[in-house]
Amino acid sequence: MLSAELADLREMDFDLALIGFSESDLGSFEVEESQMPDLSDADKQPFQQMTFTVHDEQAEEVQAAIAKAKSMGHGESAVNENSNGNAVAFICQSFNRVNP
Repeated sequence: MLSAELADLREMDFDLALIGFSESDLGSFEVEESQMPDLSDADKQPFQQMTFTVHDEQAEEVQAAIAKAKSMGHGESAVNENSNGNAVAFICQSFNRVNP
């Protein structure tokens, strides 16, 4: 598939060198498994994306708690534009203060 995409780019007079490929790369590709490089702290943004799975009944509770926190004004933050993330952080902070 990559070879086909590169061929399409070449037909549009795109310089393959800009993305690290050459004309000889249009043939077959061998994929080697590799590790992602470690980023220095200067290259990281101060955000983390978190994903979790809940049952339908749990999802209703989570959504209701997020909506309630946001209705109380806890969807806003000076450091994060994601209102759901801000609401979840508020809920967690509240829980951790009450139940240390």
